[in-house]
Amino acid sequence: AALDFGCGVGRLTMPLASRFSRVVGIDASPTMVRTARDLAAGRGFANVELRTSDSPHLDVATASQDFVLSLITLQHVPTRMQARYVAELARVLAPGGVAVFQVVTDHADEPSSWLRRRYRRLVPQGWRNLLRRAMHPGRARPEM
Repeated sequence: AALDFGCGVGRLTMPLASRFSRVVGIDASPTMVRTARDLAAGRGFANVELRTSDSPHLDVATASQDFVLSLITLQHVPTRMQARYVAELARVLAPGGVAVFQVVTDHADEPSSWLRRRYRRLVPQGWRNLLRRAMHPGRARPEM
């Protein structure tokens, strides 16, 4: 089973449905969830369940998801609530499961943030990804 938290219109939910027997997509926007439902039905994905929720408590059984995905979502949650959402996503993750989160970590008040911003402006993303792989060979590294 897989959970796509912040699924939007199901851009990633549908590909997950072709790999997992059951996929739950959750988003705060009723409009996005309606669109995702239409797309899932139109593509014949009967194994997709789409829900609307804007609460840090997800109506998903504990340790029931083998894969939990949250991309481009948590930065839209108020900072004081982000840890609660991550804890809830961890609660539903099955033992041995995999969770993938995209989070924003560059804070303007960090002393080194100006250097990171300059580095990002001067070095193109593709080169940064190559450098990251060279610095950490054999380790999975997110490329953003």
